[in-house]
Amino acid sequence: MKKTTLNRILIIALILLNGILVFVIVSKRNHPPKRKSIVSIVTDFDTKTREKIVALEQAHFKTKDQLMEESSKLHAQLFTQLSAPKNNKLADSIIQLINENQRENVKMTFEYFQKIIRLCNQQQQNKIQRLIHGAFDRMEGKHPHQPR
Repeated sequence: MKKTTLNRILIIALILLNGILVFVIVSKRNHPPKRKSIVSIVTDFDTKTREKIVALEQAHFKTKDQLMEESSKLHAQLFTQLSAPKNNKLADSIIQLINENQRENVKMTFEYFQKIIRLCNQQQQNKIQRLIHGAFDRMEGKHPHQPR
């Protein structure tokens, strides 16, 4: 009788722990990684430059978030076409809008970094260039070489 009660308590405890573990794993996976500010990475900016960069970042990410939200909506519209009768013209027009949105996003990001670079001295420019190339390497699945 005591073994049965103890077994039931252990089973309930294990079920609760598994539930908590699943909740923690799912909640971590749903959150996008936090954005790092350039001023938190390149720390040797003077106060005036730092304020300009923070203002540029805020404007950039506000616009970028809007473009990404629009892109998500367009992708959702496109994939609703999978279950609809074939309407290639509508799907093509949605794909064209997605491409225009992506083009605008890339152009805006390029211009953002150009503005940042213009505010920096040569040493800061080099550091930012390394950060950008490191980000490209990570996007391509390459791992930066570790210093020896």
